[in-house]
Amino acid sequence: MSDIELHSLASAIKDWGAELGFQQVAITDIDLSHYRSSYQRWIEEGCHGEMQYMAKNQDKRF
Repeated sequence: MSDIELHSLASAIKDWGAELGFQQVAITDIDLSHYRSSYQRWIEEGCHGEMQYMAKNQDKRF
């Protein structure tokens, strides 16, 4: 797909979301690797509280 086609598709998805009543629709990259160190620090600081599953299987999350 060209950049113009991708922009058109993203715009259509956002419009459909608004029509369905979503307050906000966003498109993001699927590569989360650049968030890994921030996520690990967040876990180490205990920010995940009682959600112990957040600390498990980090290799599968990224």
